[in-house]
Amino acid sequence: MQPIHIEQIAVGPMANFSYLIVDTASGQALYVDPGWDPKKVTAIAKEKGWKIAALVVTHFHFDHCKALPEAFSLLKTPVYLPKGEGESLLEPEYSVTWMEEGTEITLGGQKVQCLS
Repeated sequence: MQPIHIEQIAVGPMANFSYLIVDTASGQALYVDPGWDPKKVTAIAKEKGWKIAALVVTHFHFDHCKALPEAFSLLKTPVYLPKGEGESLLEPEYSVTWMEEGTEITLGGQKVQCLS
């Protein structure tokens, strides 16, 4: 099994982080917590040759999800949201999967398991 790489990216005025979780064999990535600066995050992914396969929001504090609509507009990927949160943020065109403890997200040839 090839390794998973986690790229931590400083974003926004509050010194928050977004993450790219990357399956190094396939180059597929999950974009985690689009709170700020999705153009910066997508540019880094493109520069490194990674394809963002999905957006993941870990929780709905504004600094973790504020830029979800912009990130979705740029990427048009599936969206993973924590079950029971964020219904007010939903856009009709989102393809949403609700996450809970143990949910697995396929990433390339690997699986990323959600923990609460």
